[in-house]
Amino acid sequence: MIFSLKSTALITDRLPMSRISTTLISLLILSFVLASCGPVDQKMKDELVLRQKLGASSYVSDDEFYTAQSLCDLFRLKRSNFFLERINQNFDFRYDYKKCEGTRDSGEFSATLKDTSDGNLYFSVTSDLPFYRKVETHQDGELKSFCDEVFQNNKFLNTIERGDYQYQYKFHNSPFGFTKYSAKKSDGLIYKVEKFSVYKKPTNEKDKGIVYQYSFDQTCSKESQKEVYSQELVE
Repeated sequence: MIFSLKSTALITDRLPMSRISTTLISLLILSFVLASCGPVDQKMKDELVLRQKLGASSYVSDDEFYTAQSLCDLFRLKRSNFFLERINQNFDFRYDYKKCEGTRDSGEFSATLKDTSDGNLYFSVTSDLPFYRKVETHQDGELKSFCDEVFQNNKFLNTIERGDYQYQYKFHNSPFGFTKYSAKKSDGLIYKVEKFSVYKKPTNEKDKGIVYQYSFDQTCSKESQKEVYSQELVE
């Protein structure tokens, strides 16, 4: 909504002088608030949500490519550092978990960094929580196929198909990381949204490339419900 000077003058002509300044200030504040809503609404429209139709597959933008490039470089560095210095080290996490039926649980737990026989990394934890155990690297994890292309300086499509499912990725700088959208090919509707926030410039240099925050929203059998989980590294 835009207020013109003419419409403002018409309003103020009918008011006592003592109230004119107050009215003008109120109109200016209201105009500012309404104007500031535009970018926020646009950002919300750009972000996909549960049960929304997955977008068409497309090549990542230049900005997304550079973000993916930074992520792959950090994941490669982290893999080397973890194998050299951090195997069997404990990491503390806090979590918040809401199940479909509405029950909620939150707290903290420790996970131990381990390596597999084929040279990959994971967090070992004794818990029935949907804890994200995989350690993201350029050789193993969500971005492996993308990193293979990035290191050859090749643009890549943002969508991967596996069997009956489609997975679409968006790369972002604020927060630094990426979002994964999962959908079935049969209907193309998003049933899970996962967000990965990654340390780019942490206080501790050894933490570069760590997924310090992971979360997901997932559909339930009832449309009015959803499963929500988040975990965050405790520094």
